[in-house]
Amino acid sequence: MPKPKLPRPTDFEVSILRVLWKRGPSTVREVAGGDWEGDRLHHDLENEQLMTEKGWVGGTKQARTHIYKASRPAEETQRHLIRDLVDRAFTVLP
Repeated sequence: MPKPKLPRPTDFEVSILRVLWKRGPSTVREVAGGDWEGDRLHHDLENEQLMTEKGWVGGTKQARTHIYKASRPAEETQRHLIRDLVDRAFTVLP
């Protein structure tokens, strides 16, 4: 059974995914509190929940803490983004 088509992630969502791929499973505070490529990511639980609804991250709850991880490997997500770009760039208009 094929995986459902995921919506295209925003640039901000890709930034969060990069952190999750690098760190592995992390809390929102761990992602937001790190110094990633000279930039701090200003996001909150709402962003993670939205990304969960979209299918980009999955989460578990340990005690009162939510732990999030990327739901797809980086390579698969990169292929998805490239395929989306090619589809949009070369779609023939009627």
